[in-house]
Amino acid sequence: MNIFKNIAIAALVSITFLSACKPKNAPTEEITGRWSFVTVHDEAGNEVRSVAPGDYMHVRKDNTFTYELANENIASSGNWRIDEQGDLIYIYDGNGNNGERTERKYHIEEVTDSTLIFTEEGVSYEFARDNEEE
Repeated sequence: MNIFKNIAIAALVSITFLSACKPKNAPTEEITGRWSFVTVHDEAGNEVRSVAPGDYMHVRKDNTFTYELANENIASSGNWRIDEQGDLIYIYDGNGNNGERTERKYHIEEVTDSTLIFTEEGVSYEFARDNEEE
């Protein structure tokens, strides 16, 4: 009887430990796909970037991304990952920065089947899931 009690305690401790090791809010599967820009604004609601129809961000399962903001003449690509806190890390390719790769950290505020919102230094980036595939 004591053996079963010890096994049960060991199993409970193992499950608790494994749950604690999993990164919080790591929505890897939820953020992959093609997203249309809805708005890019600051905390006061002021538009920071002009969004045009067709502007997109594509977050791929192979941990690469691309995005384009046509009115701003911005297009970029790179790699992405989710860190231990559940934040989205973009490692930008060296295009436009004298060949230097740039890393930026975005806090994921909301992710659903249809909406993605993340922030960086008071700027919110809002997206709607795009059913169109590249």
